[in-house]
Amino acid sequence: MTSHTSTFRGQAGFTLVELMVALAVSFIVLFGIGQIFINSKRTAALQEEQAAIQENG
Repeated sequence: MTSHTSTFRGQAGFTLVELMVALAVSFIVLFGIGQIFINSKRTAALQEEQAAIQENG
């Protein structure tokens, strides 16, 4: 009986599973960065509002 294992020499690439995992990780990272950005904008707006209140009395 012969073994039918074949090797793909010279062919390099990613499998579909690897690409999907990389895509999922990328989405998670981008979501986290987006949340940080949104929170920092919200904090900046609150600080500006508090500064205006203190300035105007």
